[in-house]
Amino acid sequence: MWKVPYNVTIRAIHCLSEGGTNVVGGFDETDANGDTPSAIDADITCSAGTNANDDGTLSNPTLDQNDYLFWHTPSISGTPTSVTVTFEYTVDQVS
Repeated sequence: MWKVPYNVTIRAIHCLSEGGTNVVGGFDETDANGDTPSAIDADITCSAGTNANDDGTLSNPTLDQNDYLFWHTPSISGTPTSVTVTFEYTVDQVS
């Protein structure tokens, strides 16, 4: 989804699907080559027509500059036509 241009901390994740029943997914951080994934949020259920928020606990919210933010989708119910995922973050100071 995003190659991080500076050090950031993910604060919250939100999602919404259209059509179907739901899409279950989550965010992972990987290194600058897309290797060594580490879960930020293992799963969030994006329900059709209703905003969903993460559970309030992000296991690895800090991403380093040049790392990648990936979305994974282990489960889909029905036939969704789209999914929208947004996130809130802060830019971290670098010493």
